[in-house]
Amino acid sequence: MRNANYEQLLKRLYSLQKRGMKLNLGGTRAILKKVGNPHKGISSVLVGGTNGKGSTSSFVASVLKAAGHRVGLLTSPHLIDFRERIRVSGECIPKEEAYDLLKFLVPEAETGGHSFFETMTALAFRHFRDQGVDFIVAEVGLGGRLDSTNVLSPGVSVITGIAIEHSRILGSTLSLIATEKAGIMRKGRPTVTAATGVGLKRLEEISEKLGSRLLRVGKDVRLRARFLSRAGTVFTIHGDGGAYARPRNLFLGLRGKFQIRNASCAILACSALRDAGFSIGDDALEAGLRNTQWPGRLEEWGRNPVVLFDVAHNPQAASQLADAMDTIYSGKEIIAVVGMVAEKDHRAFLRRLVGRVKHLVFTQASCSRALSARELKERAPSGVASWSVRKSVPLAIEEALSRAQNDELVCVTGSFYTVGEAMSCLGVGVRESI
Repeated sequence: MRNANYEQLLKRLYSLQKRGMKLNLGGTRAILKKVGNPHKGISSVLVGGTNGKGSTSSFVASVLKAAGHRVGLLTSPHLIDFRERIRVSGECIPKEEAYDLLKFLVPEAETGGHSFFETMTALAFRHFRDQGVDFIVAEVGLGGRLDSTNVLSPGVSVITGIAIEHSRILGSTLSLIATEKAGIMRKGRPTVTAATGVGLKRLEEISEKLGSRLLRVGKDVRLRARFLSRAGTVFTIHGDGGAYARPRNLFLGLRGKFQIRNASCAILACSALRDAGFSIGDDALEAGLRNTQWPGRLEEWGRNPVVLFDVAHNPQAASQLADAMDTIYSGKEIIAVVGMVAEKDHRAFLRRLVGRVKHLVFTQASCSRALSARELKERAPSGVASWSVRKSVPLAIEEALSRAQNDELVCVTGSFYTVGEAMSCLGVGVRESI
């Protein structure tokens, strides 16, 4: 395999993004058929929701791996390398195997009118079949009902939470968005959720009609944060019966109070799988939660100053980042580098950071969806006392590092594109194994 040939195939794969999202599953089923319907017969967990899908998927995959299962993990988007989206028991798909599959699938997609996500899903599922996985854990790309991953027949579905997002596609109300996300529920099989309010109410209505038992974080199990630090997170989980009738303290290797809810979704999902007869012991649960890694979410890099990468890209995730600034990083002076894509609520996102950072560097990632750095500054709320504009991520990182004292923090956030580009320019390598 020549690297130039591989890169050319990737370029052709990315060019399929201009076809947009196909609002039906016909295309996904068609391209999967061309590679032998590799997903059929493999147990699966399907994870949707507004925020926390990637972290929750990684928690589930880590626990299953600790229990001795071979696990295929499909997530999106990636930070540095396309292969990060497709992992088997934590390992990125090797470049040679990705090349062999792309060599077949890209021409099929081009002539068959398939989308980027349809093609990527087929590539991932075929790789998982070739690697003999016991489980597929798949993160929903967008929505649920019409997402390519919804061709799976999950033993348990997870809907982490419901918030306003992608309104043009999913609907403008929480109830409508919840309805779209509920499309991953299955009759007679459990669904786990950490949704609240209107979103939860709609999921409860749908689950009752469908006959999918709904396991609710915050109701069926209750949570209490015990210890939040840069070293990790300790929390107590307590239910009305079953495995958590007695309060239980658990440790997470991931930072942030918000990860408690994500981990609890994973715990309930794994408990449902255990109830269905799969072997998942308590030791595996604890080890899996402790060892979970998820690049780009409150991830620290370097020293003097420390750079904090966080892929928060909507107001809800920005609130979670703000909470971490107030707790884990309390007392730290923070310089934030922010770059966002165009179709987000920029003002609401930035409002969460104003007052928590001493300087904001507005920037623009090198992708077609990015909002210009100048426009992002113009959409910032009042109260940004100290700011600068840099038209590229490398220039923004250079600016932030030049301003930061050794004991201060540089936080890079706003989008996967911004964080990934910052990682690349700082020399952070691809995490081949997590």
